[in-house]
Amino acid sequence: MAKRDKDVAQAGELIVALVEKRPEELRLAWEEAYERGPQWRKLLLGGMKQLRPEARDLLLRVLERPREIQLEWVWPLPTRAHITILVAKS
Repeated sequence: MAKRDKDVAQAGELIVALVEKRPEELRLAWEEAYERGPQWRKLLLGGMKQLRPEARDLLLRVLERPREIQLEWVWPLPTRAHITILVAKS
């Protein structure tokens, strides 16, 4: 369990650095991964839920998504299907 926690912490630190230095590239990488299909979306959103609240909020800001308990994702256009996930408020 400690390795997973360390990996999640490092991912959060990387997200914070990318938000500060290369936010557009982070957004584009997320979009590309998200478009790979349902399994990728599940993994991306599951990983996001494990991030520290600060890193998660920064990522949501770059992705232009609100921080809510119920997060409706319409990606990237409103014509796409809705995907509902739970993101716990801290």
